Amino acid sequence: MCRPRSGKVLALKRSLYMQWKKFVERTIWALWLLVFGGAGLCVVVGSIGFFSKNGWLPIDAAAWVQAVGSVAAILVAALIASGDRSFTKKNIRAREKVVIRAVEERCVDAYGALSALNYRLRNHFRPVNQDSPAEVKSALQRAEEVLRDLQTIDLMSMPTTEVVECVLAARAIVQICKEFALEGWDPALAVEVHEYSPLEGLLDQMQWQINQLRACALSV
Repeated sequence: MCRPRSGKVLALKRSLYMQWKKFVERTIWALWLLVFGGAGLCVVVGSIGFFSKNGWLPIDAAAWVQAVGSVAAILVAALIASGDRSFTKKNIRAREKVVIRAVEERCVDAYGALSALNYRLRNHFRPVNQDSPAEVKSALQRAEEVLRDLQTIDLMSMPTTEVVECVLAARAIVQICKEFALEGWDPALAVEVHEYSPLEGLLDQMQWQINQLRACALSV
């Protein structure tokens, strides 16, 4: 099922596009400086060489100008390479943020699905099956959907091991909730409780994973 992207992910992608645009602009200006500045420098060097050949300038003047030109060319090349490395690092960080935020969205969806399942299970302690109320079966189906979404996440593309651990933990939490619904729970547990919340502990664990992902996104 397709879900709309959050404003955070779209904002990060927009930021990535602006960084790319700025990099292209800087590269064009650097190339312009290298081409036209180099051409102008060649004219100056050639003129000085001509003047030196005719004895109008000291003999070593041309050598000095050539040395200066070589240094200028090296500085321009270094400037372009530095800008490229800077953009690459920013690009990598921006992509990592997008990946982490996308995983966070999946976990937030999972938290919502488990909250709905928890609400339905409060008054339904029997194992969920075909004879269960429609709203209970629908809540379990939603939990199964978010579990499939979490299982489609490619762990090899995760930016850090912390994010991988969060994905694995989120999968395990949803799987346990699913099994809990299929097995049912002992109604004796709710006798002395005003409002029993069968999945409360698991919901707390899922919220902790979400907080960890947010911390990872801030540290990138």
